[in-house]
Amino acid sequence: MIVNLLSNAIKYNRAHGTVRLGSTGAGDRLCCTVSDTGRGIASEHLPRLFQPFERLESSYDGIEGSGVGLALTRRLLEMMAGSIAVDSQVGVGSTFRFDLPLAPSPAETATGATRSMATPVAAVVDTAPPAADRQRRWRRILHVEDNAANLKLVRRLLGERPDVELADAGSGELGVALARATTPDLILLDLNLRARMGSPPWAGCRRTRQPRRYR
Repeated sequence: MIVNLLSNAIKYNRAHGTVRLGSTGAGDRLCCTVSDTGRGIASEHLPRLFQPFERLESSYDGIEGSGVGLALTRRLLEMMAGSIAVDSQVGVGSTFRFDLPLAPSPAETATGATRSMATPVAAVVDTAPPAADRQRRWRRILHVEDNAANLKLVRRLLGERPDVELADAGSGELGVALARATTPDLILLDLNLRARMGSPPWAGCRRTRQPRRYR
């Protein structure tokens, strides 16, 4: 998340601009800020900033992006009980702020474990999911994208998650082949790439085994 925010702060900054990263502890939460001295964002555009595939700066030549980085960042933060907000002024720059709950210290964890062991136990209930569910907690995701930067971004965001098996394809043809061979639970497909290839190749994927896996 921080890498994505820093990347945006550099990408949309002015020449010889400044990027600042800060963090503070507030009770049981960690607050981080990423500030830049770039173009800034008009207030009327801020509500669209975290929407998927929205590229507010797409009119600037030479700036690559897919418009999914901030949407993924917000979603990941929400999954970890965090939040993100932005303050921006045109011609001055932007500041992104996000916060996350702090993990308990090792001492607190040990104290909690000792307290639990000292508590009388009347019954033991097995709350673990069935073995079949434990074996299938991970999800297989296929990312089809011909932009190397976007492939790298999604690989960085999802590739190290223990519950995700990520495969990526740098062309539509390879994506179709992998989709038919691996039956992914989810396909992330570049809309522009899909438009260039047309629907027939992807329609064929839906006729393979387990079509309910495709989105």
